[in-house]
Amino acid sequence: MYGVLKNNYTLYKKNIFLYFLFNTTFIFTLYLILNLTEYYSSTTFVFWILSILAMKSMDIIFKIFLFKKIDNNETLEQYLPIDINIGFMLRYFNVFIYPFMFIIAIY
Repeated sequence: MYGVLKNNYTLYKKNIFLYFLFNTTFIFTLYLILNLTEYYSSTTFVFWILSILAMKSMDIIFKIFLFKKIDNNETLEQYLPIDINIGFMLRYFNVFIYPFMFIIAIY
C-alpha cells in the first residue's frame, strides 16, 4: 500500500492538477454526470452515479490528507497501521465495481 501512496505522492508533489488528471475514473464520473443526467433523470440513476462520485471523492480526499501528513513528516501508522500487500483483485477492484454500479444506475 505504501508503494501506491508513494507513486501518487510523487504525482501530487509535481502538480496537484496532474494528480487529478491521473484519476481518470473521477474525471469520467464527472463527464457522465454532466452528459447523462438529462437522459437518465430517474432517482435511481442519480443515487448510483452520485454514490460513485462520493466514493471517488472520499478516496481522493483521504489520499490528499495522507499526503499532507507526509509533508509534515508525520507517520502514517495511525491511519494505515498495516502495510497491505495489494494483490491483483484489490488493485483492479474499481474496474469491476464502478461499471457494475453504472449499469445498475442506467437500468
